[in-house]
Amino acid sequence: MNKVEQIIYEEFDERLGLMVLTYTFSQLGQDRAAAITDDEIESAEENTMMSKNFIQSLMRCARRIGRECSFVNDVIPYIIENYGYLAKKKGHRS
Repeated sequence: MNKVEQIIYEEFDERLGLMVLTYTFSQLGQDRAAAITDDEIESAEENTMMSKNFIQSLMRCARRIGRECSFVNDVIPYIIENYGYLAKKKGHRS
């Protein structure tokens, strides 16, 4: 099991791996994700779509990925292995 996949499985929900990556890299960036503090996680608030527990789990997961994973060696292989179907197929027009 890939390191990113293992962290998502342990901290969050493997069915929502793409959501974790979007939050980690699009919303925060890897350095900011790695710097999330326990106080920030504890002070997270729920909203109309996500419970407090859901948001806190997402933040903990993003922090671990930011701290423990290499973008090139861990994240990219995870994306290719699990979401390669999102890439355009050769010769396919949109």
